[in-house]
Amino acid sequence: MSRRTNKEIEQSIYQAAGKIAVKKGVEHISLRSVAEEAEMDIGVLNRRFKDDDDLIREYTKRYDFFINDLLVSVNPDEFTSPRSYFESLANVFVKQLHRNKEMQAIMRWEMSYDTALTRRSARKRDELLSEVLPQISSRISPSYGCDPNAILAVLVAGMYYIVLRENRSSFCGIVFNSKEGRKTLSEALSIIIAPFLEDSSTSSRSLD
Repeated sequence: MSRRTNKEIEQSIYQAAGKIAVKKGVEHISLRSVAEEAEMDIGVLNRRFKDDDDLIREYTKRYDFFINDLLVSVNPDEFTSPRSYFESLANVFVKQLHRNKEMQAIMRWEMSYDTALTRRSARKRDELLSEVLPQISSRISPSYGCDPNAILAVLVAGMYYIVLRENRSSFCGIVFNSKEGRKTLSEALSIIIAPFLEDSSTSSRSLD
């Protein structure tokens, strides 16, 4: 049997870490647990990572650009109106977050544990998000006197919560872990934000 390349070894390590994250939680990732999951000598991991925290740090860093990648995958210039752009964006967000169980596991870990690792993970993703956020928030009318980023934060937080708990039970009578439920969520997000968009006839209203 030929020896595996460094790339193949690294792939096996992170695949094993991902399986543990999804099945048990990111907090259960360790050099030993990954070695067992990957059926690999623990010495291989000891040569690559200083300790358990270093392994978790490197694993979660692979998802730092998850949100950014979703945002840039939807080009606002390809849409005829801010409303159609946000409809597509909401659909992509809901669909991809539902599909990516590892990203869900990382988010649950960040919300459940207050450590240097979870703070780094959450903070880094938000720092990277700030680089592309203007292309979205600029579509929201400032005439309401409300920070556009705050409007987005409320909508995205609601979406996160619904997707992260979708397998627990229905929510407000809607089964969101179904295709129809996710479609309903995407439609609701776009309907809620519609009045705040630059092309909305109601955008001159004030929140006061």
